[in-house]
Amino acid sequence: MRRSRDCSKWAPPTPNEIKINFDAAVNNEGGKVGIGVIAWDSEGKLLVAKAKTLLHNWSPELCEVRAILEAIYMAKDKGYINIILEGDAQVIIRALQKQILRSGHTQLVVEDICACRTSFSKVSFNFCYRECNLAALRLAKWAVHQYCEEVWYGEGPEWFYDIIVADSYI
Repeated sequence: MRRSRDCSKWAPPTPNEIKINFDAAVNNEGGKVGIGVIAWDSEGKLLVAKAKTLLHNWSPELCEVRAILEAIYMAKDKGYINIILEGDAQVIIRALQKQILRSGHTQLVVEDICACRTSFSKVSFNFCYRECNLAALRLAKWAVHQYCEEVWYGEGPEWFYDIIVADSYI
């Protein structure tokens, strides 16, 4: 029996942890990748959101691991020590959880991610359905149509406030 995704809901991290949702969007015709990263505290409050455009013709898998690396860089910059990285790229999340080798450039980024893990006391990788990752997805989709590296603190950009409220509702 297939599990219903209708009941999927974003859940906050436990106290003393920061959950960082990530996603990537690809526009191969324009050679652009949009990255969306958003950090939440245990009360479901947005701490920081980031949208970034990269100019590359990458595979979707490589884009997703690059989004995870961007999330880790943001966590390091903010001084977070216990993080949960959560996204809807199930193959990548499983690969990171079980340290399964990937191919080519994707593996190089996975190795960078693994090397960065030593900067934290705790790092975990969680899979979530797309319905639980809407804020990061919207940031990524916005960034793929821009040339940007934008960071917002506390409330995020006004044009996706509805998603922040929906995602963070506990």
